[in-house]
Amino acid sequence: MPDIALDLRFLHYAILVARLGSFSAVAESLDLSHTTVNRRVSLLERRLGFQIFERDATGAHLTAAGAKFVEDAERGMSTLLRAVNSARNFQKGATGVLRIGVMTSLSGGFLAELLNAFHARYPEVEFEINEITSESGVTGVLWGHLDLAFLPQTENIAGCMVIHLWQERVHLAVPEGHHLSSSSRVTWDELRAEHFLVPCGNAGAELDKRYLEQLSKSGPSPKISIHDVGRENLLSLVGHGCGVALVLSSSMHSQHAGVRFLPIGDPPEFTSFSAVCLSKNQSVPLKNLMNQAQAHTRVGGGPNK
Repeated sequence: MPDIALDLRFLHYAILVARLGSFSAVAESLDLSHTTVNRRVSLLERRLGFQIFERDATGAHLTAAGAKFVEDAERGMSTLLRAVNSARNFQKGATGVLRIGVMTSLSGGFLAELLNAFHARYPEVEFEINEITSESGVTGVLWGHLDLAFLPQTENIAGCMVIHLWQERVHLAVPEGHHLSSSSRVTWDELRAEHFLVPCGNAGAELDKRYLEQLSKSGPSPKISIHDVGRENLLSLVGHGCGVALVLSSSMHSQHAGVRFLPIGDPPEFTSFSAVCLSKNQSVPLKNLMNQAQAHTRVGGGPNK
């Protein structure tokens, strides 16, 4: 077998000679001497065991074997360069997949803005978005099924980094014409007689139950009906006058016909959200996203490890 241990530059010179038609043209384009280019291509030919070019006074002409070799070599070089660029981008975190768990709407707000900005900066990084509960989010991170979970009211979790990022105000969605629809804000005490619509499913009604349980502790329990729909369809039911619903501010960026959003609480009621990931997760895209999230945080406090 021929000795094919060679400098890739020699192969590059041969491909350029085939394209430009002469050693002199290649030498001039690379700011090298004609002798250097010819000598290196000749060394390549000796190692391959066949002649790539016929040389004459008019230039360099591919032999039949040389034409086949250069055709295949160009494809190989292109593949190699793509592999190098891909590896470099992977090392920089510019490619890869991030598995993310969310509990809020992505129609607008801090999280939507963060993911949009990250995608604009790293368009080759793919997102796999999963709707979660707090429990499934923590479990998913700890077991490695999720790279990152955005969870409400989260403090220290063993083995995890927790970064407090943003807050969302709690609102009441009411149908137009509702007796509270003209109010600028409402209090919890005003809501005891209301019929609350609550979604179910994976992300489910965790936040709704949390607030409605608090309301029940201080007085009569409100009427609650659970619907096997997502938050968007639940708001459509509100618009049709079927009841009222609790929403966070991120859900208010989509248009919902016949629905008004009223802030709850005096003082205002907020839910805080944090990013949670394994401390030992070495994913570079994850590190880049966490850094970008921390740079855009809207609440105080750094990471808890």
